[in-house]
Amino acid sequence: MSERTGIRSSHYLIDDRGQTYAFSVETVARLIAWGKAMEVQRRVARVVTANGYRVSTVFLGTDHGYDNGEPILFETMIFGGKFSGIDEYQERCSTLAEAAEQHLRAVNIALAEPEDGGERDDASQGPSSKVDD
Repeated sequence: MSERTGIRSSHYLIDDRGQTYAFSVETVARLIAWGKAMEVQRRVARVVTANGYRVSTVFLGTDHGYDNGEPILFETMIFGGKFSGIDEYQERCSTLAEAAEQHLRAVNIALAEPEDGGERDDASQGPSSKVDD
């Protein structure tokens, strides 16, 4: 539910202060207006490269919680090396403050890994193998 409107919605926007708010799209014109707003607003919260991995946190614009509790509006992912394909890292949350915390967590996870493309030699990680892109 949006603090600004008190409405549960599947579509959201984010203002310059990082506050999210519900955006009603009950007509085609409103849906088009939401789409245009998403094109111009700043959706990427943070992107860094850590140890050869790309860590990205973005504002999704739609509720990925599908009406189960607080709307899920931010997503953090790690790209590269072991985080490609089936071992993909993804974490989602509701607020910009939570997104900042999960982004830092993901950066720390990336920093704890061998450099993207490097050899794994830690016995706790199983046999050594080359990390493919």
